[in-house]
Amino acid sequence: PESLARGATTMLTEHALRLSPALPLTEARFRTLLANFHRDLPALARKVSDGIAQIVSLRHTIASSLRRYPGLDADLARLLPADFPAGIPFAQFAHIPRYLRAVQLRAERAALAPAKDAEKARQLAPFHGWEKRVAPLLHAEFRWMLEEFRVSIFAQELGTPAPVSARRLCALGGL
Repeated sequence: PESLARGATTMLTEHALRLSPALPLTEARFRTLLANFHRDLPALARKVSDGIAQIVSLRHTIASSLRRYPGLDADLARLLPADFPAGIPFAQFAHIPRYLRAVQLRAERAALAPAKDAEKARQLAPFHGWEKRVAPLLHAEFRWMLEEFRVSIFAQELGTPAPVSARRLCALGGL
């Protein structure tokens, strides 16, 4: 709980105290930013708190289930790193429950048809170790597009906000 609170505080402040564009930095713009922060903080904090409760519940359900697939623990660790939610951009935070539901659906389906799960998992093989091959400036965008690709492979019915495919990932990452 303490690390979740720290992570949530970090995520909220990074989101709510971002001045975009940063320049020109004037006293008036800074005061407006602070006023908006004080006005919006209670609603944002509630949204994050509710989201974290939902995410923790989903994670517990998945982790305690007997239905598993190879790599499930790694998928959970990738989606919910130790500093969660600090390492998650605010815009992506709302998608984490959908990603977790995709993991859950994959686990349920893999228990029924492990060969089919393994076949689908092979579609991810070209992207193993992508962090070393994709330009650092594209890491964030690539990472979240790869999460959407996982949803499209294992839980298509959950949908993705934008079209995603292996070809689009290769084009984005220069792979």
